[in-house]
Amino acid sequence: MRTLEQRTAIITGASRGIGRSLALALGRAGANTVLVARSFTDLEETTAEIRHQGSEVLTIPADVTDAVAQAQIIQAALKRFGALDVLVNNAGQCDVAEFHTMDEKRIRQLLDVNLTAPLLLSRLALPHMLQQRRGHIVMIASVAGVVGTPVLDAYAASKAGMIGFARTLRSSYRGTGVSASAICPGLVDEAGIYARVQQETGVETPKFAGSVTPDQVAQAMLRAIRFDLAELYVNSLPIRPMLLIQMLFPRMAEWLFPRLGADIYRHALREYEHKMRLQS
Repeated sequence: MRTLEQRTAIITGASRGIGRSLALALGRAGANTVLVARSFTDLEETTAEIRHQGSEVLTIPADVTDAVAQAQIIQAALKRFGALDVLVNNAGQCDVAEFHTMDEKRIRQLLDVNLTAPLLLSRLALPHMLQQRRGHIVMIASVAGVVGTPVLDAYAASKAGMIGFARTLRSSYRGTGVSASAICPGLVDEAGIYARVQQETGVETPKFAGSVTPDQVAQAMLRAIRFDLAELYVNSLPIRPMLLIQMLFPRMAEWLFPRLGADIYRHALREYEHKMRLQS
C-alpha cells in the first residue's frame, strides 16, 4: 500500500464539486495539496478547510489549458514542496446537446479542458516522478466514457480518451515506480454534470440508474492510489455486468441501457428545451 503522508498532490478543478472532495480527502490523508482552479476566490473555502485539517496547501489560480500556466503549476508545486507525487486531472467541462448542433469552438474547448490539458500536465509531471521513482497520475473520467450515453458525445469521447491514456501509462511506465488510474463515476449527486442538469430541468435520477456522492468518488481515488488500482467504477449499483455487456454485446447494450437510465440526459435536454420554448 502506498502512503500519502507528506506526499505532494496537485488537484485540478479543486474549487468545488468533485474536485473539492478530492482535495479534502487528500488533505485528510496527510498529503500536501496543490489546488488549481481558474479563480482564487473559488478556491478560498477549500483552502481554508484543508488548513483547518492541519495539512499544507498551495493555491494556484490558473487556466489548465494555458501552456504557460501548465508549466507554472508543476514548478510551483516543486518549489514549495520539493517533490511531485500525485497529479489528479479532474478539471472538466460538459455540454448536453445533440452533437450536430454543437459549435466547433465549443467542441475544441471541451476537448482542450477534458483531455488535452490532462495529457500535457501529465507530460510535464512525469520526468519528476520518474526521477523520484514514485508517482501516480489519476484521471477523473466517467462511466460515460465506456457506455454510450446519448447527447454527451464530445464529453464521452474525452472521458474515453482519459481512460485509454491511464491504461497506456500503466503499461508504458511499468516497473518505474510511476503508475496511473482512471476513476469512472456514474451519476454524481450534489455536484458535477448531473447536479447541474437536475437543477435546470428538475429531472430526477431513475432508481435503477443509481447515483453516488462526491465523497464516494474521493474515497475511490484514495484506494486507487494506495493500492495501485487501474480502474474504479463508482456507482451505487453493480455496474461491471453492464460494462461486460457493452464489450461483448454492443447491440444488446444499445437496447438495454436506455431502460436502465442511460437516456437520462436526452430526457433532461428535452425538458430544458421545452422550458425554454415556454419562456420565449
